[in-house]
Amino acid sequence: MLISKDKKLGYYHAYWLIKEDGQEEYVPLLITNGPIEYINFRKLKKMKDHQYSNDDFLRLQALIIITYAKDSIWNTSFNPFQPANMIHKINHDEKRLIMERYKGEIYKYSFQLCPQEKLLNLLRNPYGTISIHRMAKPLAGGEEIAEELILAIQNQNK
Repeated sequence: MLISKDKKLGYYHAYWLIKEDGQEEYVPLLITNGPIEYINFRKLKKMKDHQYSNDDFLRLQALIIITYAKDSIWNTSFNPFQPANMIHKINHDEKRLIMERYKGEIYKYSFQLCPQEKLLNLLRNPYGTISIHRMAKPLAGGEEIAEELILAIQNQNK
């Protein structure tokens, strides 16, 4: 299996990132390999220009996928899983973070725990229930990562 076996980490969590302006059409989902409090976002940020293989993605402490209205996976780059190396600041007490997206634009988000069943449902049913026009299949370029995440999450619940 390709998933990291770090003893402090290894239990997957997911967090909805909600923009402060309340926009909920394209909602990022942060998937972490452990509680968000233990993720070293500074280390991830230093790897911003690194080219990642599928194995690299599965060993990262945090990934981001974009969802459409929390219903389906939105993929325009043929790589639905992105390293969470664009997070600049995180305030655990206030449950807020600052993240760079789209050519350097800075966005402020609050984060909320996403139920594990919802994460599994998104990975198993990436088209969701809302009919929308798509530029690419939701998991195009990330099928192996999705399969490995599903297996890892199922195994952690045994």
